[in-house]
Amino acid sequence: MNTWTWLWKSVLAWVVLVVATMIATAIVPVNAPSVPHQFAWWLLTNFMVVAAITFAAVRSDWRGLRLGFAAAVLPLFVSLTDMLEGAIFLGHLGIDWKRLAVESVLSYALSAPVWGMIFSIGRERLPRVFIRSLADRSVREFGSMRFQRSPICFSTILPERWFSRLSAISTQARRCPLHARS
Repeated sequence: MNTWTWLWKSVLAWVVLVVATMIATAIVPVNAPSVPHQFAWWLLTNFMVVAAITFAAVRSDWRGLRLGFAAAVLPLFVSLTDMLEGAIFLGHLGIDWKRLAVESVLSYALSAPVWGMIFSIGRERLPRVFIRSLADRSVREFGSMRFQRSPICFSTILPERWFSRLSAISTQARRCPLHARS
C-alpha cells in the first residue's frame, strides 16, 4: 500500500464518518454544553482515529462488511469507554450520556458498511482453493485477530484516577516503617 492510497481512503472514510454522525445526530439529538473551537477539534480527532483505523484495515485479510464492522468496533469501544468515564467523573455537567452513547453507536453502525467497501477497494478476493484453516496459519498471519481483540482490551483498562490511587497506596506502603528494608 502506498501513501496516496492510504490518504485517499482515510479522507473518504473520514467524510463517511462525519456524514454518518450528522445523520445520527439528526435522529438522536444531544444537548451538550459547547466550548470554543469544539467542531474543529472534533474533526481533527476523528480524522486521526479514522487514519489509524484505515492504516490497520487496509492490511487486514478480511473484506467487505466483516472488515467494515471490525474497523468500526475499535473506535466505538474507545468512544463508549470515554463516555462511561465521563458519566462517572463528569456527571454533574448535565450531559445526557445515554443519548450521546446511542448517537455514537448509530454513527459507527451507519459508517461500518461503507467503510467495508472503501477498505476493500482495489483488493481482489482469494480463490476458494487458497483459503486455509486457522490451524494451517502461522503466528504472523493473525494480524486481523489482534485487530479484532484490541477494542476489548482497551475497554477493560482502568481509568487513570484508579491508577493514581493505586500508586499513592503503594507509595504509602513503601514509606511505612514496617515495610522498610533492614
